[in-house]
Amino acid sequence: MTAPRRDADVVVIGAGAGGLTAAAYLAAAGRHVIVVDRQPMPGGNTAVFTHEGYEFDIGLHYLGGFRGAHPGIRAFLEPLGIDLRFREQDPDGFDTLLFEDATFAVPRGVEAFRDRLHEAFPREVSQIDRFLRHVTTLGREIDETPPDNLRDALGYAWRTRDLLGAARTTLGGELDRLDCSPRLRVVLSWLHGVYAVPPSRAALGMHAAAMLHYLDGAWYPEGGA
Repeated sequence: MTAPRRDADVVVIGAGAGGLTAAAYLAAAGRHVIVVDRQPMPGGNTAVFTHEGYEFDIGLHYLGGFRGAHPGIRAFLEPLGIDLRFREQDPDGFDTLLFEDATFAVPRGVEAFRDRLHEAFPREVSQIDRFLRHVTTLGREIDETPPDNLRDALGYAWRTRDLLGAARTTLGGELDRLDCSPRLRVVLSWLHGVYAVPPSRAALGMHAAAMLHYLDGAWYPEGGA
């Protein structure tokens, strides 16, 4: 029987997502790698635990955008031979808000979201339309590629004028400006917990980017994080 090796080419401290990925690439390159972590299970913020027969991810709720393609994640993991498959969460309500007297399911797609908001808040159609119009404009401008030369700087500034104008605007300030009802404010800011600050401190541009990212669809990796 061969004695276990106690030496290593590389010792990776921390079995989180970054440590495990680094260790996997080093091992694929032929290095003998040891991974150590103070926790009894690997994964860090991508670890899972079970409770009463249900499995819970510590960090990942779902992934948004890209219709499940997630090119960045694939670029890191597929060279290791990891076959990534994503399962879409319910497109008719990947998040559900529970009120004492009602529920609101957030559907995939800006248009579907708008239609459901119109149905739930018929007296605030104007506020809804103005908010979503502003958010989609900001999202489009966020996707603009900054120029790498001064010649194109003025054109870029013009194309992103709404984003520049909203630089000091918070989500809460925008909802105040539109005079939204308390419940509509809750629904329009439903995902502000993703970035862990209240609407009064959340940048409107950040919220726009996050909202459009998740409204493009919510996906979960088969097999868990």
